[in-house]
Amino acid sequence: MLIEAFKSRAKSIAEITVGLSIAYVMYAVNIIVIALLHPIIAGRKEVIAVIPVMNDLRGDIMGSSGSRMNTALHLGEVRAKTLDLTVLESKIVIVTTLLTTLTMVFVIYAYSIITGDSFDIKLLQLIGFTASIIATLILLPYTAAIAAITYSRGWNPGNILPTLTTVGGDFISFPIIVLSFIIISAIPSRLSPLLFLATISISVAVSVAILLLSAKARRVISERIIVIALILVLEPLAGILLAQYEDILSELGLFQVSISFIGVVGALSSIIALRLSVHLHIYGYRGIMIEFLKSLADVLISSIPAIILISSVGFMTTVFFHSVLSMGFAKTITVIAISMVIAVVAGSIVAFSIAMLSFKLGLDPDNVAVPAVTTVMDVVGIITLSLVAVATV
Repeated sequence: MLIEAFKSRAKSIAEITVGLSIAYVMYAVNIIVIALLHPIIAGRKEVIAVIPVMNDLRGDIMGSSGSRMNTALHLGEVRAKTLDLTVLESKIVIVTTLLTTLTMVFVIYAYSIITGDSFDIKLLQLIGFTASIIATLILLPYTAAIAAITYSRGWNPGNILPTLTTVGGDFISFPIIVLSFIIISAIPSRLSPLLFLATISISVAVSVAILLLSAKARRVISERIIVIALILVLEPLAGILLAQYEDILSELGLFQVSISFIGVVGALSSIIALRLSVHLHIYGYRGIMIEFLKSLADVLISSIPAIILISSVGFMTTVFFHSVLSMGFAKTITVIAISMVIAVVAGSIVAFSIAMLSFKLGLDPDNVAVPAVTTVMDVVGIITLSLVAVATV
């Protein structure tokens, strides 16, 4: 019995580590890409504030879709085929992406007025809309492919999907945001109001059409009303915080690692949410605390390579890019390690609480736990990294 239990734990840790290992190169390249591209948008708070909105697409929307794909595969409701899984989630992803992006743009603008920054709402909307559409076309089939491949090989997609979905989104989101900014900046200013109204009209029209025609989309959206409300409050707040902390993080040579950092803590916390969701679907409350503690132990152990990776690559960028201040490798890894442990533990508590509450209320944890966890972790990750960095230095 003990041998079997040990093998099961080792298999779970190995699967999580495989996902992280595949992500290592992508995270490393992502940190370097951000270091290279950040000067293009440095100081443009409207553009910086859109980054958590893209994290919402990557973490909340695609993470929730990955969770539903994972559960559907385990329950035998769909074949392990990329096309089938893509079609399964297409309507839900499109309507959620358009509505949340549109709404969060206006909430970010409202926050900016409160903070006294008063962002350009047309720039916010055009960049958010353009970046979200491009990212969706890439991330949806990407997530479906990972789910299909891992399940076909006999692995648990729940141990791999959060990490690879997260890193895939992180890998493309920043370049897409920068590209969108360059494209929008090249458009004559006299056309901005027209494009602003056009993107809003498209978002509303397409979303309403899908909701009217798809009962499943209506059900998922209705189940996520509370979570969507949480997203609409926290993701814009994360954007404002990232814009406010940009100078501090840049000065300490940590801005280039910030997106990968919140991506990792969101992914690790999502792994817990996904595993709890599957457990609740199959076993109910029986053994849920044991599953929670096992999941937390697995992700904390699996976070060690991620800490080393982010710290190492982040430190090297400060060496090669002299425009940022190097804290030294010892301080860099200390800041990342402390921040990640605090954030992951906080994320695990959020994952457990929301999964249990949603299941008790008769809601699908796939539609509630994962998006809520990743939303909270965007804010927690930014605040934790910034405060720990300031306190340590």
